[in-house]
Amino acid sequence: MSLLTESIPIETASDGTDLSTFRAGGILLHAIRLELGTLSTPDFTITEQPNGDSILAVAAVAADKTWYPSVLDDDAAGADIAGSARPYPVYDRIQIATAGGGANKTGRLILLYER
Repeated sequence: MSLLTESIPIETASDGTDLSTFRAGGILLHAIRLELGTLSTPDFTITEQPNGDSILAVAAVAADKTWYPSVLDDDAAGADIAGSARPYPVYDRIQIATAGGGANKTGRLILLYER
């Protein structure tokens, strides 16, 4: 197992939004770290594309933070098993939509993943 990082800059437009994409191509996503920089309480919606599955959705983030997106194992009947979380599998690409970050502000997300 080899853990890697990818730094994704967030550079908002005059309306406080940004849309970024990371071409993951088959990874296990362990963590998402936000370095707020000059961003002003942004909202983030992070999805797997092209299917649009939600990885993380947070609002009004006011400080640097780390999230650990995960999925639960399933039993033989397909039901989730509580307490059996695994890193989030991403098959194609990750899209990061930022809103409310303030006009022309910057920050970054750092993805920690396993290939």
